Amino acid sequence: MLDKSIPYKDLIMKWDGNRQCLLPVCVPPGYRLRTWREGDQKNWARIQKEAGEFGDMTLEQTEAWFLQEYGDRKEELSFRCLFAESINKEADGVCMAWTEAGTDGSLIPSLHWLAVRDAKKGQGIGTALVREALRVFAGRGEVPVFLHTQPWSYEAVGLYLKAGFFLCRSETFGTHKNQFQEGIRILGSTWRWTPGCAGRPDPFFSFYWRSLYVCQAGFFVPSVPMRPKA
Repeated sequence: MLDKSIPYKDLIMKWDGNRQCLLPVCVPPGYRLRTWREGDQKNWARIQKEAGEFGDMTLEQTEAWFLQEYGDRKEELSFRCLFAESINKEADGVCMAWTEAGTDGSLIPSLHWLAVRDAKKGQGIGTALVREALRVFAGRGEVPVFLHTQPWSYEAVGLYLKAGFFLCRSETFGTHKNQFQEGIRILGSTWRWTPGCAGRPDPFFSFYWRSLYVCQAGFFVPSVPMRPKA
């Protein structure tokens, strides 16, 4: 569940990679990745609601919102909307390799709506979905890839960093704001170095260093684990 007690600030992340720096897609045992099928708005809405999105909206209202937002591009959903499905045919995670309109009318590759059911987190489902989405983008020549996020999604931010995204200091896309300075300080107070790691103990610097100095090449990720405060 998203921790919405954390202040909201707009953050922009970017992946500059290509086919040569794609990481392998390791699907957790008992799962497979599949694309959109007719009627999957029900699975999409259920997963997003369980993740803490869409507030007081009902499942039916969330489904209707999805169809209004994405329904006019259903042919693209068939390869851009990805689900992680268990051997029991239960959809437990979702991610979208989407494009959205820029201010000049061009379509900007952007990762949308990564979510995994709370009960199924920690198995690598989100990582597999993000890596597969990047393969979709790269296979279509849609690079760079942007995403919009916020500090209360700090778990996802860590996952994106490991996938090769980096936080943008000022760059943005579409109509999104970029509140990097405020957002990075909130992230810094939310995360910390894992005890025993060599190097700087400053939690602000952990995010700053990983995103701005290490991930610029789009593929190298330091072996410095981070985790949220207990």
